[in-house]
Amino acid sequence: QEKALNLHVAQEQENEKLKEQKREEEREEQKRRDDQLKERLAALDQTRDQERELKERLAELDRDHSSPPPAKRQCVQPPHNKPLPLPSSNTTNISMASREEEDGRTSMEVS
Repeated sequence: QEKALNLHVAQEQENEKLKEQKREEEREEQKRRDDQLKERLAALDQTRDQERELKERLAELDRDHSSPPPAKRQCVQPPHNKPLPLPSSNTTNISMASREEEDGRTSMEVS
């Protein structure tokens, strides 16, 4: 009877040991899954941050591209219809004339 009792106690201890091993394996598996999930979430966050940055850059480029070009400076000088003689040097004779084109622009002619 004592032998049977010892055998029974040993069997119970073995069962407890197996149950504890199984619980430990389950905890490790759950930890592994949690770690994988954290990695995936971190990668997803990183991808979302990159997408947000790209969208911001694209919006900025769109804003820059869609804004009207800077206004052209208007010529403050009154239009000249006569040639503008330049001081002549010993070797060169140059004259400049400005005229107003049909579209309102002023052009210069050098001869």
